[in-house]
Amino acid sequence: MVVVPGREIETDRYAPGSGEGPNVLVVDRQPLFVAALASLLTSPPVFAQIQVAHDTEVGLQIALRGGVQLVFCEVRAEPIAAIDVARRLSELTPRVPVILLGDLEDEHLMTAALYTSVAGLFTKDAMLDEFLVGVRAVLSGHRAFGANLMGQVLARLTDHSPPARRPANQLSPTELDILKMIGE
Repeated sequence: MVVVPGREIETDRYAPGSGEGPNVLVVDRQPLFVAALASLLTSPPVFAQIQVAHDTEVGLQIALRGGVQLVFCEVRAEPIAAIDVARRLSELTPRVPVILLGDLEDEHLMTAALYTSVAGLFTKDAMLDEFLVGVRAVLSGHRAFGANLMGQVLARLTDHSPPARRPANQLSPTELDILKMIGE
C-alpha cells in the first residue's frame, strides 16, 4: 500500500477505544458487498456508523446534507461518475474524503482516479489489514492506495513504450505529493 501524507494532517478523532466512530456512507450496487463492508466498518478498529445508497445521485444528496466524514464509492457507480462525486465532496468545507472501490478489471478507471481528488483507491479483493490501515490513514487526512493497484501501476511503468510527455508545470496533485516525498 502507498500512503501519501496529507497537506493538513488531522488528529485521529476516531481512535480505538474512544467509542466514537466516523459517519460513513457506502455507495455500491451490490447488496452482499455492502453488507460485508458495513459489517467490517462497524467493527473494531473503525466503529463506523453506516448509511447506504445504491446510486451516486442519492449518495451525493446524503453527503451534501452534512454529517458524513467518509464515503466509500464503487468506481463504476452511476448515474453520476464516482470521480465527479469525489470532486464535489472534496470542495466542501470540511471536505469529505472518498475512497473508490473497484474490481481488478476496473484498472483503467482506478488508475485514472489517481490524478483526481480521491482520498483512497482499493480493489475489492484488497487484504483486510491493508484496507483497514488505508481507511485509518484517510480518516487522518492522508491519501491511501492499495497494493494491488500500485502493482498494476508499477507494471505499467516497466512497459517500454515511450511515455507521453507533459510540461513539468502540469503535474497532478498526486505527482507533486510524491515528488515532495522523494525530495524530503
